[in-house]
Amino acid sequence: MSSRRSLPEVERIGKAELVEASRAAGAGRWVALERPGAWVGLGTVEPGAPRRWHRHPGQEMLLYIVEGTLRLEFGPLGHGTLQGRPGDFVRIAPGALHRETALGKGVAKFVLLRLGKGPPAIEYVVPPPRG
Repeated sequence: MSSRRSLPEVERIGKAELVEASRAAGAGRWVALERPGAWVGLGTVEPGAPRRWHRHPGQEMLLYIVEGTLRLEFGPLGHGTLQGRPGDFVRIAPGALHRETALGKGVAKFVLLRLGKGPPAIEYVVPPPRG
């Protein structure tokens, strides 16, 4: 949970106030606000460092890409792909298997909204087969 005890009606949460939520090889997450059933923060992915395959059971994800090009691989065996660029929204259904990679030479940055309840992520070394 966020370290803030109560919320005023209107609040500015500056970059320096974001709390590091997780860091994995080549990726980071910083939380701006966390409440039961909702999490919003900033995500980054370094170029050439794809995240592990993972899913978010019970949570719908919405990403708004701010900087860089983000490639998402998804589905059984990772056959589905899409690219998001600054200004794009990307929706990931609850429990959908996926991983992110930054394309090009720069870091991909995105605002991340998780809606629903469940573990933040379940990671896999390789995508599980169909079935």
